[in-house]
Amino acid sequence: MNANLPMGDWLYDTLPEVYRLRDAEQGYPLRAYLAVLGEQGDALWDEAQRLYDNQFLETCEPWLVPYLAALLGYRPVHEIGPVSQRALAAQWIALVRSKGTAATLEEVARGATGWPARVVEFFQLLSHPQYLNHERAQVHGALDLRNAQRLEDLGTAFDSAHYSVDAGRIVRGEGLHNIANIGLYLWRLRPGPWPRHLALRMGTRRYACHPLGLDTQCFNLPLTEADRRSLAGPQHLPIPLSRRRLHEDLAGYHPRAFRIWIDGIEVDPAALCICNLSDQGAGWAHMPDILVAFDPVLGRIATPASQAAPNRVEVLFHDAFPGDVGGGAYERAAGFAEALAPLVPVNLGDNLQAAIDSVQTGGVVELRDSERFDGAFTIDAAADERIELRAANGERPVLGLTADCTITGAAESEVTLNGLLIAGGALVVPDNGTNALRRLTLRHMTLLPGITADPDGTAQQPQAPSLVIEAPGVLVEIERSVLGGIRAHPSTVIVIRDSAVDATERHHIAFAALDGIAAAGLVTIEDSTVIGKVHARVFTLISNSILDAALDPAGDTWPLAIHAEDTQQGCARFSWIPSGSRVPRRYRCQPSLALGEALRAAKEANPALSPLAIATIERRIVTPLKPAYTARRYGRPGYLQLLTATPLAIRTGADDESEMGLWSHVHQPHRESNLAVRTEEFLPSGLEASHVYAT
Repeated sequence: MNANLPMGDWLYDTLPEVYRLRDAEQGYPLRAYLAVLGEQGDALWDEAQRLYDNQFLETCEPWLVPYLAALLGYRPVHEIGPVSQRALAAQWIALVRSKGTAATLEEVARGATGWPARVVEFFQLLSHPQYLNHERAQVHGALDLRNAQRLEDLGTAFDSAHYSVDAGRIVRGEGLHNIANIGLYLWRLRPGPWPRHLALRMGTRRYACHPLGLDTQCFNLPLTEADRRSLAGPQHLPIPLSRRRLHEDLAGYHPRAFRIWIDGIEVDPAALCICNLSDQGAGWAHMPDILVAFDPVLGRIATPASQAAPNRVEVLFHDAFPGDVGGGAYERAAGFAEALAPLVPVNLGDNLQAAIDSVQTGGVVELRDSERFDGAFTIDAAADERIELRAANGERPVLGLTADCTITGAAESEVTLNGLLIAGGALVVPDNGTNALRRLTLRHMTLLPGITADPDGTAQQPQAPSLVIEAPGVLVEIERSVLGGIRAHPSTVIVIRDSAVDATERHHIAFAALDGIAAAGLVTIEDSTVIGKVHARVFTLISNSILDAALDPAGDTWPLAIHAEDTQQGCARFSWIPSGSRVPRRYRCQPSLALGEALRAAKEANPALSPLAIATIERRIVTPLKPAYTARRYGRPGYLQLLTATPLAIRTGADDESEMGLWSHVHQPHRESNLAVRTEEFLPSGLEASHVYAT
């Protein structure tokens, strides 16, 4: 039979020609009858083919993958990102043949977590007397204090010092250097490129890599390992670039990790020096006389005094972030409005305001450079039209506002901003009497918290809002974005997903009415982190989020840090909300959940609890149950990333047992669980392993 033909046609074609001729004379009733029989034949054929394909891991249906893999001892794990169970099972089968080796454990850690990894056998770093028949020339009882690189690597995955035995078990966090211990170092931060762009001039012959002048730690862009049987080295990992490592091995990282151009000519490595360009008085330390200086820790460039000041200094480098949030050069094309037309491209030197005005009746303005566009911009959409102002996929443009950017529109109009970093001013939807904008969408946006910032990230206007909605009846949608405080009209409906609203301090105002006191809007907060006080009319939903707020200890006019006027509508679930907040009915929220369980247990033991005993229990439960972050200032690599010391009830408190807050979608607890399952299968007998976060 021909599988490309329907079964009915195949049956009809195999009949003797005399029957087909007679069938044609009578109007093909036989062919119609065989077509009906063929439908069932086709179904049987397809089922037979499906059963055959389902015998193999490469071709079986997705639901069968765990069952087939289980025949070989494979245990399914959480799916993290785009990696499928099929790929994980196939990788597992390939790795089984090399069980027990350090390189295999490293590969297992990478596959289980999706993070770059390096295995360290801590028993190799133990200092002990030499056995003359098995000399270990690399083992030294004392550290060479003249070896600066070894000193810099102390406590990292590349530590080569030798230690006495630490008798604690690594799986319990009791110690690292023991005979049975293996460490799996993981790099959680993802390097992201800043494509080639003009460095910001900070003074005579002084430039910052970041377009806003922020001190920025530069990271390595990992090099693919040529041989997976060897352990990953510094060049294969997204490590923060140190001055000394880059100085001693510049060829290992340049031009992959960073590049510099002076007046259009790329700086040769021989003309480049790596040094410390920290602040020194009104200038920088170690300003060069002959070579171009680069500081990877602060992201600074200095040109030599022996040459004339350049007209243009351009740079390409990489920073790092826990995930794809805010303006960035990561993949964003899925969120683009493809149906909108016309599309107006804008490059450095073009008139951005003229391009925005040209799409007033609908269209897209796309910034195709990772440059800084300075000016005062206004967006006005016609009735029933939609405007999108976006960064091209893979680019990171910056809008340096010289005044607030106003957004207006006629009836049923919509405006979307996508992929931009905005500083110097706020986004304002004014109430001018005619503004009838219906929807404002911020997607993959960064509205710099504090409007402007010093090089160290300190906000210069810490209490100034980044988004002001003065017009009534506007629907605001915020997705995968970072922004400062919000002020809104009471009728505003605002939806915040996978985002950070950072008022720079817990006692500053993150969300309120235009006067900064009254209630504003109907608020939905999902998988987000809010730093600052919130006063809303209604919390429609608070889910998997952290509302980190507190009253000003120096005196506050607000009665509560988190306050909803109407608590009969909406709900709060799987979130951290400060004690004493006025929100809708809570479901498994912290610290109220832990406090309620502790009080119930105490009352079962002693029904006559005194007020003093209750207060003591509250302090004991609530005080330590708070979120803590790797970094609080925007621009730092670990921005709003929860510390590993944060209580487990917060780090695994989301509805899917991920962490609460902005980085819920990173699924860090799931990655840790995957790693524990996989290392148990591949670890040599008698050894113990645990993960150590390098970033």
